[in-house]
Amino acid sequence: MILLFVEDTIFFVQIAENISKYYRNCEILAEYNQDYFDRATIIIPVGINAQKKLMHYTRYRNKFLISDSLIYDILDDKINFYDFIDTNNMLIDSPIKLIRTYDDYYKKDFEGQFIVKHRRGAGSAKNKIITGSIQNIIRKYSPDCQIQDLLKVKYIDCVSCLCKNGDILRSLNFRVHDFISRDLYKTDHKLFLKRTKSMYMEVMSKIVKRLKYNGLIEFEFLVDKNKNIYIIEANPRISGTIFTYIEKNSPYVNDLINSYCNLIVKHGFDATNYEGTYELNYYKKKSPKYKICDCGLVKIIK
Repeated sequence: MILLFVEDTIFFVQIAENISKYYRNCEILAEYNQDYFDRATIIIPVGINAQKKLMHYTRYRNKFLISDSLIYDILDDKINFYDFIDTNNMLIDSPIKLIRTYDDYYKKDFEGQFIVKHRRGAGSAKNKIITGSIQNIIRKYSPDCQIQDLLKVKYIDCVSCLCKNGDILRSLNFRVHDFISRDLYKTDHKLFLKRTKSMYMEVMSKIVKRLKYNGLIEFEFLVDKNKNIYIIEANPRISGTIFTYIEKNSPYVNDLINSYCNLIVKHGFDATNYEGTYELNYYKKKSPKYKICDCGLVKIIK
């Protein structure tokens, strides 16, 4: 049995429900249940809080891949992530840059257009684009938010990776043309599956190796209209790009999730290797109605 151990929010239940459609013997669990944990061959955490919870169940450690809680605190916090990259010279000898960022230490004032993102916020829907005085914006939003220049975006590459002991084993590069809008998760639209650039691999490899990262993670890179390349953030969990598909097949599931399963059981799951460029459909997700049973099992109410 594959057990999806899920963070109890609509978004992550949507992800778990989507994964479960590709496997015959699959259950979704929101709370620890010894019977389900014992019977599971593979446990896949869905959401960072679920990953952190699994740290308490070390007897099942051979059934899942997770990292230390402090590593998630670095990677999942946008400000901490930028500080980590800067302090550890992760971008040395790379054409990839950090986006100019403003905080309480910035003393000059000028008018401009900025993007404000909650430092621990998941998804783009809560991002704000604000025009005004940088000092007024800092006073209002720092230190809870990351404040950056608003760039003219050509495309964003969302690179999802499977890692073990600090090595990247697989990667998929999902490209979004223009910037990730508030409607990304509400509308049907297209993404593109591209080869992962070597410059991305070099930077991502440095980061996961330094942290000895285990599990699934997404890195986001931005290319602007002037062809400058920036790293935006990391999402140390299963990504929303899992909702893309080609002819009813999910590249994320067929490649990354199947490879994750193969790492646990050593065989039995055919992992598809996607080479070249593919046009992907991204389907509109319906918020599932669900309830958590007394045993912790997530029941989807149709």
